[in-house]
Amino acid sequence: MIFVNIERRALINLVAVDDESDVEILFKHFFRKESEEGSVNLKFVLSAMDCLELLESGEYGDNTLVVTDINMPQMNGIELAAKLNEEYPRVKVFLVSAYDARSQLESMKNLEVADYIPKPVNFEELKAKIFQLFPEHS
Repeated sequence: MIFVNIERRALINLVAVDDESDVEILFKHFFRKESEEGSVNLKFVLSAMDCLELLESGEYGDNTLVVTDINMPQMNGIELAAKLNEEYPRVKVFLVSAYDARSQLESMKNLEVADYIPKPVNFEELKAKIFQLFPEHS
């Protein structure tokens, strides 16, 4: 009997949060290869509340990264990051914004945020940062 050891990379759960639905197309396009290979499980949601509901489902735990826009209605990305830090401390967070975030640094100083990504998003750099954050998956 021959045993074959098939090494699989663990899955990275990537949750993209942006109130602009056209951003979903970009994420799906730029993470298509990783999604098809099974190294990234991509989910796109349109609001911070949708993100929290998704995480409450229990399907996302270890190896989860939330990439969230800062400027969104109802609950912004900074408020979402604070909630994630409190309720889901193992979930990592990247904040994304088209605006200069320096004016918001005071409200971000106590947050556990893995990175800040300016818009327009350079998806190759984003991928590199994700795989640096989860080196066991690259």
